[in-house]
Amino acid sequence: MDNEGDSFKAAGSTQPPAPVASAVDSTAARKSWTDSPWFWAYVFATGALISLMLAQPRYSQRQPQIERQFAARQRGGQAVVGSDGPVPPSSSERMILPLRPLFIVVAGLAGIAAAGLGWQRINESRR
Repeated sequence: MDNEGDSFKAAGSTQPPAPVASAVDSTAARKSWTDSPWFWAYVFATGALISLMLAQPRYSQRQPQIERQFAARQRGGQAVVGSDGPVPPSSSERMILPLRPLFIVVAGLAGIAAAGLGWQRINESRR
């Protein structure tokens, strides 16, 4: 049985070879951005914001017409039933279902995801 110390002496080396860093150790120290769920949450929230911005002009044109049709049906139903109730007409500035709350929620999610990604990257760099 060959001893490790004897094999170094036989080869003429006075020091053992340097340890080889494994691929697992090097990737554990610095993960890719795409490995983080925060990254994907940020990417999808940003995509949703861009989609909302692109859809906003068309939505602003079509939604008031849909809401006016709804109000007309409501008035027709009130005329049949006999109850009076004001149904204000809808305009592009004043809609029943505006996109602003959706913008706020998605922008909040994007902000939280960006903060989470930054926090994760800072904690990884400190290790």
